[in-house]
Amino acid sequence: MNSDNNLDQPVPGNQGSDFVSPGDWIRQEREDRGLDQKQLAKYMHLTVHYVNALENCDYNRLPALTFVKGYYRTAARLLAIDEEALVACYEAHLSSLGMTQPQTEMVTSSAINSFEENSASVVLIIVILLLILTAGAMYWFGGFSALGLF
Repeated sequence: MNSDNNLDQPVPGNQGSDFVSPGDWIRQEREDRGLDQKQLAKYMHLTVHYVNALENCDYNRLPALTFVKGYYRTAARLLAIDEEALVACYEAHLSSLGMTQPQTEMVTSSAINSFEENSASVVLIIVILLLILTAGAMYWFGGFSALGLF
């Protein structure tokens, strides 16, 4: 049985440059440490299915590429691999497949203004609904008759 210490021990010789894909790299590092996919999945808090997809670079079986990048970072930390080198390997592999990492959208001032305009409309609608509900409740419970309105 493998101990948790296998994750802490660096394995000399593997620097990532010999690997075609990030999946090959983490598979080799995992095997060098005597871990199986189930153990790595447990340490990464993922399913074996995801670890298998990561090692096979089967990105169609994984969530968005942003998450995949995070999974590779986690694997790098656990397996004592240079995190930035593994991410660079991942990005190069994506590029070779004609895929790109989605860019995070910046929130523009027009988007903020649009939100502010929409939120003012929503507040107005909520106030009107509350007034209608209050009037209905007062009518139902006889509050208007006490005021002499009905």
